[in-house]
Amino acid sequence: MKKLLGALCACAIPGLAMGQSSLGTAPADTNSYVQLYGLLDIGMSYTTRAQSGANSGQVLAVTSSVLQPNRWGLRGSEDLGGGLRAIFTLESGFFLENGAASQGLAFSRNATVGLAGNWGEVRLGRQFDFMYDLGFYSGIVNVSGGMAGSAHTYGVDNRLDGVKVNNSIRYLGHFGGFNIGAMYALGGVPGQPTAKDAQSFSLGYTNTKFSVDAVYTNDHNPEFSPLLSPWLAHASGVKSAGVGAYFNVDEKTRLFALYTYSRAESLANKSNLYTAGASYLITPALSVGADYTLVYTRDSANNKGRLQEGDVGLDYSLSKRTDVYTGFTYQRVTGANTIAFAFPATNTASSGNTQGVFRIGMRHRF
Repeated sequence: MKKLLGALCACAIPGLAMGQSSLGTAPADTNSYVQLYGLLDIGMSYTTRAQSGANSGQVLAVTSSVLQPNRWGLRGSEDLGGGLRAIFTLESGFFLENGAASQGLAFSRNATVGLAGNWGEVRLGRQFDFMYDLGFYSGIVNVSGGMAGSAHTYGVDNRLDGVKVNNSIRYLGHFGGFNIGAMYALGGVPGQPTAKDAQSFSLGYTNTKFSVDAVYTNDHNPEFSPLLSPWLAHASGVKSAGVGAYFNVDEKTRLFALYTYSRAESLANKSNLYTAGASYLITPALSVGADYTLVYTRDSANNKGRLQEGDVGLDYSLSKRTDVYTGFTYQRVTGANTIAFAFPATNTASSGNTQGVFRIGMRHRF
């Protein structure tokens, strides 16, 4: 028994050390590994003009996934020789305030296996479409590499939270600064080859000075939350396209911009979103960012609406893995848009056409 326990410990300890290495990056001294990783984000939010049933007014709540969605996962790679690797990722989302799993799935965010080499990588399973990647150019996301925007990154307008696509095959390659991506999801409906299928494509270029990405997605089985995207949740299909870019003015200052277009096929709802902003590194540990977003919408009855939103945030790094932050969002909607929803993490829409949210929180990566 002692020999058995000793053998188990000898195997477990190196694996644990490997899983805790370098902030979610693979160990550099081996080509084969299995890694445990995750992100924890929670804080307090103060929301104005909140409405919930017959109750309305200000609300103070503990909310998680403010900067980034909480998640934990396993990922790994096996060296197959000749530059070929087997790769996998299993990633689950959850709510830190109550421990509940998101979407009721064991691995709600990612469940893939595939092959990778100098030619790129191919993954099969459940994974995000390429609209998710444009989120990097939205909101005050450039503050400390992960401060998200607010309702406009989740709602009817631009799909920047992406869609987790089941039964999908996804290719991504990087070639001298260029990145090329393509995804196809099989619908799996007998006698209807194109039912519930999806296509997504990405083309971009990145160097030390700037980055730009263009994305197109056609999804016939969108997995939208009715809370965050009420009209998209009832659409038979959604077509989206977008272009995002950032420019590094110097080592401390970054400018970014984004345009997206979305159309819900069965409902004929449309939206055009424009975002512009900047981030600035005050000290190596302290960063600030701000943005302005304008969204024009049109519903199936040809009613027009407009959404305006401003975000500002401040982030302070306590270490390479832990930071604290604060931010403020103000949103105003007019026309066909009658209800503001400045911060979906509170799950509380406004009782009118304006809403403000102040938040403070902490994030830890492992």
